[in-house]
Amino acid sequence: MSGSPIACPSLVNALSAPVERTIEAIFAEYGWSATELLGNLLKLEKALSYYDVECIPHISEGNFTQSRVLRRKSTPDLTAIVEREISYGESDLLEFKSSMLLDRKKKTYKPDSSIAELKSQEVLFSAIKTIAAFCNSAGGTLLIGVEDNGNVVGIEDDFALLKKPEQEFDAWELQLRSYVEEHFIDGQAVNSYVSIQKVTFSNRLVARIQIGSRSQITFFRKEGQVCLYIRSGNRSIPIPFENIEQFFELRKRYA
Repeated sequence: MSGSPIACPSLVNALSAPVERTIEAIFAEYGWSATELLGNLLKLEKALSYYDVECIPHISEGNFTQSRVLRRKSTPDLTAIVEREISYGESDLLEFKSSMLLDRKKKTYKPDSSIAELKSQEVLFSAIKTIAAFCNSAGGTLLIGVEDNGNVVGIEDDFALLKKPEQEFDAWELQLRSYVEEHFIDGQAVNSYVSIQKVTFSNRLVARIQIGSRSQITFFRKEGQVCLYIRSGNRSIPIPFENIEQFFELRKRYA
């Protein structure tokens, strides 16, 4: 289309998943000079708007070298994308979880359990540690409402466990973001790297969560302990306390 802004590599990548960049790095991709800061910021704002990408914090805030998150505001029809992802199976960049809160195994083996008894902190932390591991690795996609074998069960059973169940998906997303803010160190910043999308698939609701890689180490709290996870193949594995210093050194070397 004539007159449309050029998309630099970072904007192209942000259309698929959240990415971390500085204004300085984006200017370098475009070949723009920092001496014409105002004019180039206006051009960047036009490009972001055209491609429906938001920048957190906004480009008018902070400084030239501050880390920011670029992520798409809206999404196309994701059904075909999720179908393809499920067909691929879990990997270092993709993981499935059957729910955020509901203990499905307990529901199967103890069907007389009350709804309150089916709410599980372990199920929640399983999702949380995956987000942490993706942040500390190359990023990735978490599909909630999909079992390990690719069977789509949806997240509808989680709704009864929410503070405002009548709001369904919106309340589900708010609850997950609240858990991220509560359980992660600098959780508000971590939330910027998390993009949550609602997908209807096989007549079920699936949450497609894209997590961007962070340059800053991402820790989360579990039962009073500070934990560090990374991706290893299709698993999220803990870094033992005695190996944390080594992990920091590796991150510095390969950042």
